[in-house]
Amino acid sequence: MASGITIRHLVFTGPSVAPAELSFNDGLNIVYGASNTGKSFTTKALNFMLAATKELPKTEEITHYDAVWLGLTLSSARDVTLYRATKGGAFRVHDGLVKNTPSAAGAILQGKFDAKRSDNVSYFLLETLGLANKVIVKSANAEKDTLSIRLLSSYVVVSEEDIISERSPVLYSGIPSQRTFERNLFRLLLTGNDDGAAVTV
Repeated sequence: MASGITIRHLVFTGPSVAPAELSFNDGLNIVYGASNTGKSFTTKALNFMLAATKELPKTEEITHYDAVWLGLTLSSARDVTLYRATKGGAFRVHDGLVKNTPSAAGAILQGKFDAKRSDNVSYFLLETLGLANKVIVKSANAEKDTLSIRLLSSYVVVSEEDIISERSPVLYSGIPSQRTFERNLFRLLLTGNDDGAAVTV
């Protein structure tokens, strides 16, 4: 399993406003501030740009912006930027750390995950981690889910509520029927070994 992906920037741009930007450093990053300063919005925007959610929260401030740019350093040390319209839809991936419209169009990636296709954001990111096409047992009958960024999102972006919660970070949903899946997901993250050999009954 590869070393990881580093988030470098999250930038919102619009036709008649100055860019709104958050920069990130290597290692753990903590977004903090007083109430109503955008902490929760930031976590939701990151999930939106990682294709873990389909929509941004509807706020008055977001109406001034039409595009989002997420700069990443992949495990191969390659810098890329994911672009997505604030209204949602497909992504474009650009080489380099881009914060506004580049000269080249960029390759199109779909936001919706499809385990049978490689032209989506989830596959693109998981492949760089050596986790593409990994499967996880989710039930006592060995039924399986294919790993996606959405399934990993609780470990990638941690909200304020999750930080102060008394729930186990492994059994993060608190739903008994999800415990098998959540334990196996955590094991995959620790070992890099999935449940591909398990036989569904």
